[in-house]
Amino acid sequence: MPDGGTIIEAGGASLYVESDGAGTPPIVFVHGGTGSHQHWMLQVAALRGSYRCVTYDARGFGRSTGAPHVRGIDGHAEDLLAVLDGLGIERAVLVGHSMGGYAVSGVARDHPERVVGLVMVDTPFGLPTSALAAWARDMIVRLEAGFDVVAACTAPDFARRRPDLAFLLESIVRGNPRRDGPRGLDAYHQMVATPPADLTGWRVPTLFVVGEHDALTVPDLIKATASAVPGARVVTITDAGHSPNVEQADAFNRALVGFVEGLAAAGRP
Repeated sequence: MPDGGTIIEAGGASLYVESDGAGTPPIVFVHGGTGSHQHWMLQVAALRGSYRCVTYDARGFGRSTGAPHVRGIDGHAEDLLAVLDGLGIERAVLVGHSMGGYAVSGVARDHPERVVGLVMVDTPFGLPTSALAAWARDMIVRLEAGFDVVAACTAPDFARRRPDLAFLLESIVRGNPRRDGPRGLDAYHQMVATPPADLTGWRVPTLFVVGEHDALTVPDLIKATASAVPGARVVTITDAGHSPNVEQADAFNRALVGFVEGLAAAGRP
């Protein structure tokens, strides 16, 4: 049974957090810009028998207070650190989807001692590269032309194949504050202006997961980002778009568990 939700205070916001199951290492999941803690329900249901699974609503999403996106990249990471500290978790596997990549990569960058392993799900965020800058330039044009980010969050035929899961994702989106029109263009301009990071000293084992039909953070972008991170691997999930953890949950869970088991085999505490 779930341990129940709790509230953790972080920089003026109250973050809604759930912790389910037991077992080490703990796995902490951070959702993307259309999600909430519920975005990870298919992972928690499958893994809580073996691992402690932590999910939370980012500020301004779901049951958490505060305005979203106002604290920058570092703010996302600071909120995640507050969750870890509030739950007494010293080290964990961090899994971030899309926007959640800012939080998990930020903690891995600045506090690698807190991270057993890092999983970047359809996200390059927080790891600046020339490929990211080029992608952001294109995204600015697409957003200004009316590109529908929500519609791009799954593979084109997903709603036909899995109307039940498509409805689940729609319900999660509806549970968040309404935001009309292109938003967050400042973040894309910042990506364009940010020079590539020197990641040669990266210390955290890292797995990138990408849906083969992701039309948002496209597979070539994810592969280019992974190539800049020493030792990183890429797993491509077939028949999935931007949300492979929901679209193809079994395949995603196998990739995640395989990565976590590999960390243990390599002696990562």
